[in-house]
Amino acid sequence: MFVDSKNKRAIREKWNLPLLTNVSARLGRKLAYLGMPGASLNDLIDWASVLDVKTCVQIVRKPRLQREEDLEIISEMSHNVLVQDIRHAEIIRGSIEDVILTGHGMDGVSPKLSVDDPSGLLFRYDIYNLDFLGGIAYRKPSQANAGHKLLRIRAIEQLFARQRGQNFNLFLTLNVRDTFGDEPVQFLRETAQRSQNELLKTVASWGANLSEGFKQHQLRLWLPLWIREWAEMQNFQCKCLPPVAYTGHENAKMIHFCFEFEFMVGRELRVQSLQSAEDVLNLPMLVVEGGAFFSCVGVGDPCKILNPRHGPLSPEQMTELTSAQSPMSEPVLVTNPAS
Repeated sequence: MFVDSKNKRAIREKWNLPLLTNVSARLGRKLAYLGMPGASLNDLIDWASVLDVKTCVQIVRKPRLQREEDLEIISEMSHNVLVQDIRHAEIIRGSIEDVILTGHGMDGVSPKLSVDDPSGLLFRYDIYNLDFLGGIAYRKPSQANAGHKLLRIRAIEQLFARQRGQNFNLFLTLNVRDTFGDEPVQFLRETAQRSQNELLKTVASWGANLSEGFKQHQLRLWLPLWIREWAEMQNFQCKCLPPVAYTGHENAKMIHFCFEFEFMVGRELRVQSLQSAEDVLNLPMLVVEGGAFFSCVGVGDPCKILNPRHGPLSPEQMTELTSAQSPMSEPVLVTNPAS
């Protein structure tokens, strides 16, 4: 069960909300949301000023005790929609991965903003909040050579097919612990080999030699590059923002990612993002402690972990980091962290 925290609230209010406010202002309207807000509906309440249609997804697991817990969460969600007078909200039962992959929940209900298209069912949302408690992938030994992609990987890839033709933003929160093995490091190495980029080669070598306690730095390097590559192959330009690390419930090590995607109309083959792979690697990494933001990796040196951390970041620096005049504008980075 999701448990809120001071750090999680800080990310919603000081990091996500300014980003969404910029997007809403740019579009001249409120935003359509699809996500996993949990029983307390914190996303819907904290972002109420910028949200219109709200599609809330809640998993219902099969084991009896878990099923009872999940159904209780859905009951609380429905109650809070009424108590908080939240308009234009719907609750879909099922896992977020299944909703994205199949186009509907366990009851056969599709998200409200779904459109039939010859290519398949399309979604028309502005913001997805995939707020997972677990990691990016869990591979069992029996699955190693099965020839099937892992569920969460498939769902993220399918999301671009669902959104084809419309720009969107993605918030993705992951536990750094997974059972994905060495494949992320292999991905970094192969990406470096294809591009012959010296920075990528350095990063791949550095990431491969990190101890288990620094796995968050592997994740913050490979995952944005993978999502950027997949987006480009689906005709979306991608802009990555600095990843944000924090400690979650029961001391779970979490990373929160933010992406902006712009669909390139009229293109059929892979497109090129204005933000290069080198730009992505050179993004700073932030960390939230006690509700305050700090820099733990500086700008332009992805293999240097700051000790001590720089911060806390001032409101002006947070505004600079979260400002974006257009989805594909060049990234704005903190160059003079508060000390």
